[in-house]
Amino acid sequence: MPVGSHSDAFKAHQLLKKLQKGNDDPKLARLAGSILLDFVKSHRQIDNNNTLQELPADRTEYEPEKLDTALESVGKLCGQCKEHHNNNCYINQSRRILIAAKTGVDVGIDFDGETSAQELIARAEKIRSESSLSSEEPTPQNTETERSSPSQSLVELTEKYIELKEKETFRSTLIDEIIITIESIREGNYAAEMPVHDDHQLGKVAQAFNLMLASIKDSMAHLDRLVEERNQEVRTIMKSAPLGILSLDAFGRINSEYSQYCETLFSMHDLRGRNFLDLVGFTKNKQAQRNSLQHFLNGLRQNTKSDNSAQQDNPFREIKLIKEDSTEATWIKLDFHCLELSDRSATPDILVIIQDITGEKALLEEEKQQEKLRGVLEMAGAVCHEMNQPLNVISPYLDRLLRKVPEDDPNRKALVKIHEQSRRMGELTMKIMNISKYSTMEYTEGEHIIDIHNS
Repeated sequence: MPVGSHSDAFKAHQLLKKLQKGNDDPKLARLAGSILLDFVKSHRQIDNNNTLQELPADRTEYEPEKLDTALESVGKLCGQCKEHHNNNCYINQSRRILIAAKTGVDVGIDFDGETSAQELIARAEKIRSESSLSSEEPTPQNTETERSSPSQSLVELTEKYIELKEKETFRSTLIDEIIITIESIREGNYAAEMPVHDDHQLGKVAQAFNLMLASIKDSMAHLDRLVEERNQEVRTIMKSAPLGILSLDAFGRINSEYSQYCETLFSMHDLRGRNFLDLVGFTKNKQAQRNSLQHFLNGLRQNTKSDNSAQQDNPFREIKLIKEDSTEATWIKLDFHCLELSDRSATPDILVIIQDITGEKALLEEEKQQEKLRGVLEMAGAVCHEMNQPLNVISPYLDRLLRKVPEDDPNRKALVKIHEQSRRMGELTMKIMNISKYSTMEYTEGEHIIDIHNS
């Protein structure tokens, strides 16, 4: 887990470099700087395999103010991780070394890394007071053979070389972190920022990159707002559209997003995950229709035909639904469309647009009946016209005969009967010719005829 920042580690290392200056052989300060450099190389990860059993001898008298500042700066690198640190991590190793440089006593490897520097210094002072050292200056546990001092020019060259190597380490690790940041952003983590370092060139690159990233984040936030606005518009449309709009997955099940009208259309709450074929009444009892529609949907997913051609091949463009809570039938019109996916390997969904055409069906049926009535009435009018011709001839002759035949004539009764029926036929033809709408009555079992008297 990362601890501290790259920039903080660089500043702490610079303080250790200042602590070394002006001293002939600052072994402990140099060792602390070297460990801190390893800390940067490992990308500031905890490593429990760095325990130094003994510290080297160092008789350097460090400036107290510089030493305290360095110890405080190193200590700030720790504490940002929630792990329970022991003395093995890089930072606690550096703290241990700097406390030894300050007190002349090594507190050892067995201490809790969460202990404050003040407590560790107090412990070192206690160890020193209890020890029976022969000299006033504390002698570290392990002494090294002193080497002869090299020439001043060689020392300066060596120091400059080490300093360049250290700077190169910081630059290379920073570049590694820049690459890691870019890869993180490429994966969609726009919250990541490039670490800014004191190095002039890399610092400018990091600042420019962070400015660009801030602009990208603003653009992404703007796009997110636009997408949310469009999604809200779609949700509003799906809620209020007088159409059934839904989509089917590869298994023919209804996806989670569908228009609210679908629930009204099918008189059912929560259609998510329901099988569409069952929903429209093509249950396993209607296997032939079920197989036919399934075959059509499979062919549509394969995109073997154009959209218009596919709709023409739809075997069930119109379906009659019988709802469970009603005896009345509902007619629906189905349009199927294959949804194009960016992932060609995935099975595409099917978009289904459903219209309630019950009203249209009723109008068509009424128009059909009206057309049928017009045909019947036109034929009836023609028949009535032809019937009226002989009636118009017969009626005057019957009137003349009735006037001439006496009341006691036995044939008069038959003539009166003929006259009444001819008059009735005339009345019937007039009724038929005036029909604009009609009703029927039962004639024989299973047969109906027009009720002329009530039409």
